[in-house]
Amino acid sequence: MDTHPPLFALPALEAEARAIIEPRRVLIEAFARQCVGKQRADLDANALDPGALWPAFREVAPTLAPLDYLPLARQLEVRAHRSLMTHVQEAYLQRLHRTHALHPPGHNPQKKAPPLDAPAVAATLDRIRAVIAASDNLTQWASAFMSQELFHDPRTAKQAAYDLAKMPRRAAHLARSLVQRWLHTDDSALLHHATYPHATELDMLQSQAAEAARQSSGAIDLPTVLRELRADVVCLARVLQHPDLNAPDQRRVSPHHRLYDVSLWHQPPHSDYRKHAQERLPDEMCEMIVRDLMQQRGCDAATAAQIFDCYLFSTLSVLVTWRCQQHHPTLDLHLERGRIRHATEKRIAGLPPTAQQTICNRLDYLQDALSSAGVSLSLSSLVTDLPGSAN
Repeated sequence: MDTHPPLFALPALEAEARAIIEPRRVLIEAFARQCVGKQRADLDANALDPGALWPAFREVAPTLAPLDYLPLARQLEVRAHRSLMTHVQEAYLQRLHRTHALHPPGHNPQKKAPPLDAPAVAATLDRIRAVIAASDNLTQWASAFMSQELFHDPRTAKQAAYDLAKMPRRAAHLARSLVQRWLHTDDSALLHHATYPHATELDMLQSQAAEAARQSSGAIDLPTVLRELRADVVCLARVLQHPDLNAPDQRRVSPHHRLYDVSLWHQPPHSDYRKHAQERLPDEMCEMIVRDLMQQRGCDAATAAQIFDCYLFSTLSVLVTWRCQQHHPTLDLHLERGRIRHATEKRIAGLPPTAQQTICNRLDYLQDALSSAGVSLSLSSLVTDLPGSAN
């Protein structure tokens, strides 16, 4: 983790992401040094360079309790002046409002709850925050909630106090998950639990591209492919989310339908959901989207059309495979080899290692010969689908 390889193929996207990532790296490094210093008396944690710090931290991380990450959760900012700990607590308070558990002054419980920013609701939430800040005692919270009539009934007040007492552990778990994901992937993991709007898409890309790299037996340069894919997906999302495209008069569709839907990336190609999304986009709008994507992504028309078609008509895995094939034209052969080995190794695990290796090598040779001859025959399907082949 001592290097900073680019995450995006476009400098503007890289700079935007780094503005979130770098402050978090600093906080996590300070946290790691503190943990290593406590657990490893034989090391001067403050003197370790990053190349030595992260292996030492990986060694001590399994010994850390979840709540050991609470100080980090209080420092990591989800957005300006709101820590991960505060974010978790505020999310729960908003849930209390949505479920009509609060009792704002003057509100009739038989009527619709006032909005979150209504003065009465804001005042009630401020009083709840004041109770929490004044004491760490769960019983005192419940008593204050009931005496101040902040909730509709005593039972709800007690449950809220109990749930709020669990928020520090919840925040600590999120901080630990963030650090562990970062240690095992790359800096893009630090965009989670932040203001970055495309962390979900980047997470899906990471897992699918990593699987393609694994099946290709290392033939794919994963960081290079991911840089291209991240730029593809984020640029497309921002084109589709642009206010000009989403204006009702421009879209010619119902205003509550959004042009960009992250779930469309993993919808089956012929699902009803995907068909409805396609029907909402007339041809002239698709052409406009491709033109805008060309400009945003800095690519030619064919590349922009391919990216958009993968979103609208295929799946994210198709986009991943297409980008991988650009960097490695014989990717299909490598992926097929990986599938053959995976299917075969499960079925010959009881044989001696030398026999297993001989079988796998000969299947590789056969697949190469089939591909060279232009014969469309999948040996992985042959291994799994023959009668008597246990699946």
